[in-house]
Amino acid sequence: MGKGLIFFCCSCCILVLTIVNLSIGPIISGVLNSDNWGTLNCEEKKDDVDKFEDDPSCDDDCLKYEHKWYLNECQRQKGMYDMEYTAFIFDIVIGFVCGLLGLFHIFDLKKDFVSNTGLIGLICGIVGFY
Repeated sequence: MGKGLIFFCCSCCILVLTIVNLSIGPIISGVLNSDNWGTLNCEEKKDDVDKFEDDPSCDDDCLKYEHKWYLNECQRQKGMYDMEYTAFIFDIVIGFVCGLLGLFHIFDLKKDFVSNTGLIGLICGIVGFY
């Protein structure tokens, strides 16, 4: 079994596992009640926090804490929504690129890419890991 075939099989496994992960991702599959996470307006909550921070008549620390908590929750939800979609897009692109490089390697096409496929696969793996 040649190195090119092993590289191709690994890249196909990455692509298949990404598609499986895509179907069980909590936001994409709808497991989480995240209908509006992508359209949350965290700036409105930040304005509320700033209003209560600057208001000298508001001595209620619990109210200030509650507004900060809702701001942090909004920012976390929006970040999770964006990162899940971004991670899946990167993984699909990386799996496709590595699969294509594996095919080049198997069929001995583009001889100048064959020597660099391992390095390109390693870089794509590091990017996909982050």
